[in-house]
Amino acid sequence: MGVLGFFISTIYKSLFLAGESGYKLAHPASKLAFIASAAAFLALRSPASFLAMPLVLVLGAIHPGLSWVASALALSALAGSYFALSAYLLSLTGLYYMSLLDVLLVALRTSSISLLILFAFTTISPLDLFNALLAARARRFSSYPLLVWRLAPQGLKNFAESLAVGSLKREPATKRIPAAAASIIEAGWLTEEYCYWRLRAEPTKRIRLGTSPRHTLLLVAASAILLIACLA
Repeated sequence: MGVLGFFISTIYKSLFLAGESGYKLAHPASKLAFIASAAAFLALRSPASFLAMPLVLVLGAIHPGLSWVASALALSALAGSYFALSAYLLSLTGLYYMSLLDVLLVALRTSSISLLILFAFTTISPLDLFNALLAARARRFSSYPLLVWRLAPQGLKNFAESLAVGSLKREPATKRIPAAAASIIEAGWLTEEYCYWRLRAEPTKRIRLGTSPRHTLLLVAASAILLIACLA
């Protein structure tokens, strides 16, 4: 599949592996509390801010699971390595000084932030966004989160499958990109045609969602841990 295919597959697993389950079913207030406490913790710019990483990994191992943990770790490590290497190369120009410890801290902090963002994304439900837009009287746009959450994973999956087919045929990745992009565009057209009236109508009723007390309590506990760390 190659590097590009592995990268796309990793993004797919990191963002859309969970489905409409787990932390997506937690109470919206617990999600907001977790995101706010995580942002406050990282805003401290403390060298120890990367300690949020083990907490996120434990939550991710509970749900969506170890496959998500492996993909999220790979993606966050890639982001951390890129920023750390860029900062180090820039320091060679003499603008500032960076020791190897500083480079390591930049990598860990960036990886921690990336991991938190990926995990926060897995808690967001398009149904919550639908209800929020409905409550904000943006009814015309309320269906778009549902459409994006349906087409984005399908597009990534089609892209990865197209690259896998090209790898079996020993074709270069650049030759498979147009075919993958065409399949995504076609899927978008078919979805728009099928949902023509739904996308142009203005919904009036909220979608009732089930809640998961277990995942709600886990997010509340994680928020409390981060807030205590902020005050310590």
